[in-house]
Amino acid sequence: RAHHVQELSGQLRIVEEELRSKQTELREKHAQVVEHQQARGEHHQRLAEREHMVRAEVEARVAGHSEAARNAHAHIGSMEQHEAEMNRTVEMLRERVHELEHEEHYRSQRIAEATERIHNLRQADAAHIRVLEAKLLEREHALARVHAHGAAMS
Repeated sequence: RAHHVQELSGQLRIVEEELRSKQTELREKHAQVVEHQQARGEHHQRLAEREHMVRAEVEARVAGHSEAARNAHAHIGSMEQHEAEMNRTVEMLRERVHELEHEEHYRSQRIAEATERIHNLRQADAAHIRVLEAKLLEREHALARVHAHGAAMS
């Protein structure tokens, strides 16, 4: 049983290390999501500012500046494409965070189950030791009686 407890304790340490690793990874992924969301907010602001500037320029120079207008619209399209890519990245990171949270929950359950098994084994070992101690005491008493009887017979 002691070997089994040691083995479970070893497994528990491994699972705890994996959990710490996953928690670190989860924190890193969360930080990336926050960073991407901040970048996205800044990007939206820049996009709005740029779009406003481009529209004002196009309206002021519409006569004879159609090439500049086409370039500005292409730039806006590129920025919108970049925004769409950022949105996909943020969504992918959210899904990964969700997966990591699920894995963390599963590992936490496994740790709790292993801890309970260790506790139960320790209780069973303690009860078994008490039974063995009682039997040993019984045998010592019986041996003492035999010696006493042998001494009385001499």
